[in-house]
Amino acid sequence: MDDEHSLGTDIILNPILPGFHPDPSILRVDNDFYIATSTFEWFPGVRISHSRDLRNWRVLTHALTRLFGPRALLFPRAFFTLYIPM
Repeated sequence: MDDEHSLGTDIILNPILPGFHPDPSILRVDNDFYIATSTFEWFPGVRISHSRDLRNWRVLTHALTRLFGPRALLFPRAFFTLYIPM
């Protein structure tokens, strides 16, 4: 356990994901937690991470792994902006 993010055995300090991880949307499935965060102009888009204890996270994948739509065809180097994954 990382002492920087814990005050004891049952208390977790915010943010649960340190660094730049805006607009978190979290989902619990049994004992697993999944969190999706905005990536704005960064690509691949919408980072999805996994945890079993809300303290230790690992990136599983990204929801958007390829550019799509007319903007991607007209401006292949200009990325789109995506906010608030749901």
